[in-house]
Amino acid sequence: LNAKTRTIGIDVDALDAAVMEHKQQAAAKAAEDKAYAEYVASITAYAEDGERAAMQEDIDTNIELLANWELQADKTKRMEWDLNDPDALKKEKPARVGDDDPRCGPSSMQMFDGEDLHKSDREAALLADMVAGIEAQLREHRNAKAEADAERRAYAEYESVLLHDVQVAELEEQREQLVERLRLMNENKMLAPARRVRE
Repeated sequence: LNAKTRTIGIDVDALDAAVMEHKQQAAAKAAEDKAYAEYVASITAYAEDGERAAMQEDIDTNIELLANWELQADKTKRMEWDLNDPDALKKEKPARVGDDDPRCGPSSMQMFDGEDLHKSDREAALLADMVAGIEAQLREHRNAKAEADAERRAYAEYESVLLHDVQVAELEEQREQLVERLRLMNENKMLAPARRVRE
């Protein structure tokens, strides 16, 4: 647009060059914006990945802490629990489990007169005897109850037969009384005219 070099009219080449330059600037600006957007997206993705990794690390740390807390909260899982266990003596193996225990040598003085090494066998036998006795008592009780029920039924049948026989006897007696009354009535009727004649 210099007045010395400008010619009269429209400088098409200059305008085309200006349009082309403008398009190139616009394309460069768009490419720069696109590159910047990709850069921002990569930085954002990198930041999100870092944040996600930090969150996962925090979660893993918290899980590990909780597991440690639970482990420490349970007294039985501590390293020194065998020293603090109130039932430690109950859990220990006895000093001797029999006469032929290999842990007891000749000088161990582990055989005593009052020992009951077969206590569990003896208790099991006693329990079996007790169970057998209870079962026998239950059988006897059931048998006695069945006999009592049978006797009750037999007595009830006897009573019903006896009652029937008594009722039959009463009916027979009533029939005989009616027959006797009828006979007396008939006899009185026959003797009534003779009585009238006598009077």
